[in-house]
Amino acid sequence: MVSGQTTKQVLLLNTIRTALDQGDLLLYAQPIRNKEGEGYDEILARLKYDGGIMTPDKFLPLIAQFNLSARF
Repeated sequence: MVSGQTTKQVLLLNTIRTALDQGDLLLYAQPIRNKEGEGYDEILARLKYDGGIMTPDKFLPLIAQFNLSARF
């Protein structure tokens, strides 16, 4: 039998995959100017899903665990 925690994790993983497939990863960056030119420092990442926003503490562990970082 599948535990409730496993079911929740699978549903969350499917939500993350769908959001990544649809390009719903939101990255906000701070422009940084230095001697070498202009660069950016990422300051915020969010994942849009079903009209809501998912914070990194929810989606980054699953992205790492299931090697989904290759998608972006």
